[in-house]
Amino acid sequence: MYAYWHQGADQVPDLVAMNLERWRTLNPGWQLTLLDESDARRVLADSPMDLGSVPITTVADLLRAHLLRDHGGVWLDTTLYPVIPLDQWLPQVTEPAGFFTFDGPQPDRPIVNWFLAAHADSSVMRRLCEEFERYWTRPHHVVKRVGLWPGDSIAAVSPGTEADPAPYFWFHFLFGRLIEVDADFAASWERMPKFSAGPCFKVWRTLRTEGTVGPQRLQRLAGRAPVQKLTLTQVEYPVEALRDLVFTEAPLVPSERGWTPAMAHAVVALQETGTSRPGGRWGALAQRLRGGRTK
Repeated sequence: MYAYWHQGADQVPDLVAMNLERWRTLNPGWQLTLLDESDARRVLADSPMDLGSVPITTVADLLRAHLLRDHGGVWLDTTLYPVIPLDQWLPQVTEPAGFFTFDGPQPDRPIVNWFLAAHADSSVMRRLCEEFERYWTRPHHVVKRVGLWPGDSIAAVSPGTEADPAPYFWFHFLFGRLIEVDADFAASWERMPKFSAGPCFKVWRTLRTEGTVGPQRLQRLAGRAPVQKLTLTQVEYPVEALRDLVFTEAPLVPSERGWTPAMAHAVVALQETGTSRPGGRWGALAQRLRGGRTK
């Protein structure tokens, strides 16, 4: 297991310390490695990027992809709260594609990247790292999103002078692009079991709305998924109560979204091929993979 805290282990806040402690306690057969800035620079020594010129979140995105490509294992954000042991649910969902993450929570993103699992020989992670290198070694400009969904636009690979290196969800958008343009990648995506990320936000969403909940309700909320995605802002979490919760099981909820490339409203443009838009090849590929069914 890999996690990242830029400033180092002695600087983690209480919530992060509690999460990391639970990951180790629940998974005694796994090793958890917490990396910091110096580790990131070592792992990404061959990266074409100037790591000092991009946000910490971008460094963490590159780091998780490279670690899983080279070693396999599990990446977890430090704000991720473990509910039950990995061995209780992860092997069966990773096996079909050699890769697993939860179905993305928004229409323009097929995945989340706060939890990623991959076999050491994962073709998904190899291809994803190739796409990242292509993306970060080409000039960028922002191509505005198509459709009405609010949020980030995607920086396109073509000449330009846009100051921002990439939108916040560049990792997710490029994953979606590969589903569009790479048939083998799309086939691996199709084999991956699709489980909803929605239940993983139950604790955060409830506390954000209500402020506090009692211990029994906290137990019920957390037990809605094998992990709960928490945050470092917006919510004051009952850290000690979360530390002591015990679960025997937690469900994986099948996704009902049926994401296809045609659902993505972010544009990823290649200079040599022009701008791709939702529908067209996106919808045709998705329809072919799903036997004529699109949602």
